[in-house]
Amino acid sequence: MLLNTVVNNSGTVEAKGLSERGGEIVLDGGDSGVVSQSGMLLADSDSGRGGKITLEGQNIHLAGGSLISATGETGGGEVYVGGGWQGKDSSIRHASKVVMDKTAVIDVSAKARGQGGTAVLWSDDYTNFRGTILARGGLQGGDGGRVETSSHHNLQAFGDVDASAVKGNAGEWLLDPFDITVVSGSTD
Repeated sequence: MLLNTVVNNSGTVEAKGLSERGGEIVLDGGDSGVVSQSGMLLADSDSGRGGKITLEGQNIHLAGGSLISATGETGGGEVYVGGGWQGKDSSIRHASKVVMDKTAVIDVSAKARGQGGTAVLWSDDYTNFRGTILARGGLQGGDGGRVETSSHHNLQAFGDVDASAVKGNAGEWLLDPFDITVVSGSTD
């Protein structure tokens, strides 16, 4: 009999790179497991590009107050939660459900100069995005990065995205559900 895997992170996991790039962090709950992220995952670089952070599992929860950061002095890093860009990266297992609570933060910004990084929330069935995702270009120059909040079926996007650039072009925010309805109203 196989039991479902549960990965809970409520502390701090830090992966500073030995080179000019941040390190790599993977939280993998397996095909039918749960990943619950309520702490800090840090793959930042003080001298180069941010690192890479990947969360995989059937159900993934980013709790309020949690931080996932892959910032870099010369460019933002990469954060993949539940899948890769448009769900097309076969090396990253797709989640069935992804929930990002209000006050949860993902940051893939460039600090000084360079382009903002890439942040993806992806699921096959249900994504509920209520947090904040930052993919800003560097303060001294660089374009904003790429953010995707998507689901193959049901997407609820109530969160905040900032892919701006002070001295460069703004980045992009991709919302890519099966069908989309835009309504006015409060997010509370």
